[in-house]
Amino acid sequence: MSFTALGVDRAIWLTVLNRGWSLIAGPATLIFIVAYLSPVEQGFYYAFAGVLGLQIFFELGLGFVIMQTVSHLMVDLRIDRGRWLGDGAALARIGRLLADVIHWYGVACVAFILIVTIAGFWFLGRSPGSAQVGWQLPWLLVVPVFGLSILANACYSFLEGAGLMADVALGRLLQNMVGLIALWAMFALGAKLMALVALHAVSLTIALLWIRSRHGVLLCSAWRARAPAGVIDWRHEIWPFQWRIAVSWTAGYFGSQAITLILFDRLGPVDAGRFGLSLTALGAVATGASAWLSTKSPRFGGMVAQRRYAELDGLYAQAWRGSIGFGLAGVLVVLTVVSLMVAAGLPMGQRFVPLWGLVAMASATLISIKVNAEATYLRAFRREPYLRLSIVNGLGQATVAAMLAATGGVLSVTLGYAVVSIMIGLGWAHPLFIRLRQQYTGPGRHDSGP
Repeated sequence: MSFTALGVDRAIWLTVLNRGWSLIAGPATLIFIVAYLSPVEQGFYYAFAGVLGLQIFFELGLGFVIMQTVSHLMVDLRIDRGRWLGDGAALARIGRLLADVIHWYGVACVAFILIVTIAGFWFLGRSPGSAQVGWQLPWLLVVPVFGLSILANACYSFLEGAGLMADVALGRLLQNMVGLIALWAMFALGAKLMALVALHAVSLTIALLWIRSRHGVLLCSAWRARAPAGVIDWRHEIWPFQWRIAVSWTAGYFGSQAITLILFDRLGPVDAGRFGLSLTALGAVATGASAWLSTKSPRFGGMVAQRRYAELDGLYAQAWRGSIGFGLAGVLVVLTVVSLMVAAGLPMGQRFVPLWGLVAMASATLISIKVNAEATYLRAFRREPYLRLSIVNGLGQATVAAMLAATGGVLSVTLGYAVVSIMIGLGWAHPLFIRLRQQYTGPGRHDSGP
């Protein structure tokens, strides 16, 4: 099958290149972690990521909503050589949306820094391994740097909705590459957890410079053209969609990062680090697979706004084939590499969960790729139909993890995580997609789908 048939355009190439870089750089990062961090420090490394993941409670899914809302407003606008062309009223509404979003994200940024800094000191300090690791100063520095990235994410979401997916993907690629190089350099210099501070500080700097140099004029012109406050009716235009996305994505946190924190608290930093590393490796595959859908999401929204459902279905089917193909190849690579490391008796192999647990997690990853594809399609209608499903899945995984961590080990927790994901993905998510797809686009148009 040709790349054209799979729908690989420039935005996808850049996004997949970004994910591919992460997938290639992952083993290199693992080598640095094994060489320069102890198993206990590895646990703190992933516990940092878990607590920083609380960012989702402050963003509340607004980034995705911004992208979808802007993509609908872009029906009457286009961008040519860094300038807005088209309906002035639509530009005024987009400018107002930008101003409101920056205000909200500014408040969220300050709240995140204050609350998460304090919460992190309390949680991380409770670990029995806390006295063995110099984590306090890195934590004090990494939270504000990471918190400021919330503002950069807001601008990225706005630009993606305006159709600049490829350029945003290129900016993210540069962030990822330069940030990881900084991480490795700091590890090599013996900086331990301070390397995380370098990673996020460099990534934030690259993002801000990229946005300002490439799209500063475009954003400023939208800002100057903004309509008076109140033109965007958040209560009716944004909030009905956003709160569902916020709850759905918050529930997703409990089904991923929260499990690492549960293991950190119940079984200690070593097992937390094993689960966190396995989740990161397979998560890179899922993120790479999502590129086929995420880069098409603004186009999905535009097609829905114009009721071009036949084109929407064709583009979705094309994107889905590329997504699942990448996912299958990715999980096979991860399983093969880890199996070879275990067979060879390499220490790196022991930094992952036991092999059967990794196989179960890989299966759950493939199911999550399918669920994500279906959710992206349905969210183009500015709805969040998987709300209850996400809540049940996230809370179910966290509950099972807490129960199994109290009586078993990391393998039991991993298998429980996978079983919940697979059962809900196959038994609930896909049948719901089939029914709602038909309902949203018109009766009788769909009996099944990819």
